[in-house]
Amino acid sequence: MNVNGTNGLERPVGGLVVAASRIGRRLRRWAAGAALLGAVLLNGAVVNAQSASYTVFGSPCVPFLAFPYFIPQGVPKLGSTMQVRVASSTPQTLSFMVTGGSRTQWGGLTLPTQLAVPGFQPSCGLLLTSIDLVIRAPTRPSVEPVAIPFVIPNDTTLVGLSYYQQCMVFSSDPLSSFVSLSVAGHAVIGN
Repeated sequence: MNVNGTNGLERPVGGLVVAASRIGRRLRRWAAGAALLGAVLLNGAVVNAQSASYTVFGSPCVPFLAFPYFIPQGVPKLGSTMQVRVASSTPQTLSFMVTGGSRTQWGGLTLPTQLAVPGFQPSCGLLLTSIDLVIRAPTRPSVEPVAIPFVIPNDTTLVGLSYYQQCMVFSSDPLSSFVSLSVAGHAVIGN
């Protein structure tokens, strides 16, 4: 610093040195803020907004013996629990909720597809989702739907992820379809 308060590179001309000094401080603060924002963006801490959604697609099976109920409740948001209620129109039947990551392919099968088991009628309804996770619904003495919870972790990398769900009801009556399939649900995780 020189005696007149400058660093030797500045020339005092009235209040210009003071004004230049203030502008310099503001630019340094702005640059620090921009660097912080850049670091946040590069580290993935900023997530694009995505609305959570759950839409139903396909046609349900409506046979005379047992058909599945499939009732979504809520939408899949980060850090929340969404429920899907499943049931059969006939008490004491075996019901499952299947969840998958695709609605076009499951192993070597192209979806949608009809399921068939030797000795039984073909499936009633079409398999509309891959089967990557199976959850058995509790058998009930009534046709009251059972709520199956799906916990969505508070993990920002899941935002925008799609998954698909469908209910399956199995029958032991060889005169009916071995499996009856519900409509399917398409979930998109949002924040």
